[in-house]
Amino acid sequence: EDGIRDKLVTGVQTCALPISSARTLMREQRIGEIEYVNIAINVAVRELLTRGIPYNSATGGIAPQAETFVEPAISGGGTAPVTMSHVFGLAAFLTGLDAVDVHCRTVDARPGVDLHNVMSVGYEGGAIGAFAGTGSHESVPRVEWHVSIHGTGGQLLLDRKSTRLNSSH
Repeated sequence: EDGIRDKLVTGVQTCALPISSARTLMREQRIGEIEYVNIAINVAVRELLTRGIPYNSATGGIAPQAETFVEPAISGGGTAPVTMSHVFGLAAFLTGLDAVDVHCRTVDARPGVDLHNVMSVGYEGGAIGAFAGTGSHESVPRVEWHVSIHGTGGQLLLDRKSTRLNSSH
């Protein structure tokens, strides 16, 4: 049942996001019926996307090839294809909802390579979502996540440090 959702969220687990407890709370339907999903991710890849300078601080000194991130023929080029796939994977993993439409606006780092983007998502059943991804400067933490899921009976708030549940259930 969760095959593709489990595979897409793999990269999230390496960022120490406390998703196991959040997923348990979501499966227990502690916030009721989902109405709104908001996920923002900031990844310190601005220099990589704008100037092609690879990073290595998150990989123990092993830098991925810049082409992996900036060549449209390889990965689509930029934040949307490289980072936002993890956002959609996390949303699906936590909620089990299926997106039916997506609208995106971007700020490009250079032609064909997006740096920042925001996406509006519509789900089966009427729930909506707003997802944002940024190519942040190296001076911020490598990866920052902010997740909030709102339902008919409460909300779940999740970041790297904590999982908070406010529920009437």
